[in-house]
Amino acid sequence: MATDAQQKVPKQLLGDIAKADQAKLNHVDVDEKVQLPSPEVIAQEKQEQELKEKVQNFCKDNLKHTVSVEKNPLPDQDVIAQEKQEKALKDSVEHFDPAKLKHTEPEVKNPLPDSDAISQEKQEKALKESVEHFNKTNLKHTEPEVKNPLPDNEAISQEKQEKAFKESLEHFNKTSLRPTEPAVKNPLPDTEVINQEKKEVELRKSVSEFDKSKLAHVEPEEKLTLPDTEVIQQEKTELEKKKGIEQFNRRSLKHIETEEKNPLPSKDDIDLEKKCCK
Repeated sequence: MATDAQQKVPKQLLGDIAKADQAKLNHVDVDEKVQLPSPEVIAQEKQEQELKEKVQNFCKDNLKHTVSVEKNPLPDQDVIAQEKQEKALKDSVEHFDPAKLKHTEPEVKNPLPDSDAISQEKQEKALKESVEHFNKTNLKHTEPEVKNPLPDNEAISQEKQEKAFKESLEHFNKTSLRPTEPAVKNPLPDTEVINQEKKEVELRKSVSEFDKSKLAHVEPEEKLTLPDTEVIQQEKTELEKKKGIEQFNRRSLKHIETEEKNPLPSKDDIDLEKKCCK
């Protein structure tokens, strides 16, 4: 009994196949045009399909507004160009061959100014700006003052005399002078005399300018009372005695033999008295 596949194939084709010589057939590798997907591809397609369904069924009302933070902003064209230049410069420096350099003498075309010149230029610039922006309306009219008036005739003649005197001193011939002994007419006082005179002048000035109205009445106190006549007489006699003692002349004394009125006992008598007392 023929299968369903054989029934579908035309009879002419089947006859040609039966008549064909199998020795003339060549082996051909079968290429699967429609391959079955792997499980990974199937899982990925499922995820994509689920994601699409979620996107289609997504509700915008659930969204919340948030401020986006730019973590890694893209550089602009200037920065990219600068980085390229730096990279090219680094590459050229790395692959640079110092042997190709040639020694040349340096030429100072525009030497840098020193600090003093720079500060001076700044001051001049500030001065120019202040002059340019100066407001003339702030000025006030003032009467001019003659600081250096012209001298009168007497001053001019005096200056001429002084000038002539200076010229005569400059052209003076010292060899024409004769030595003479200096005469001290008015000798200067020493410092002690000057100080004493100053003190006297100050004392006189204080006495002359003294105001008696500032004095206050004070009751006198007897600190040293006068002695009476007896004490005075006694002091006089004591003074006379002292003067007599001080002015006494020993040479006026005469030698006189002394008389023993009460002679001292001898040693034997003293010993006897001691024994008797014992």
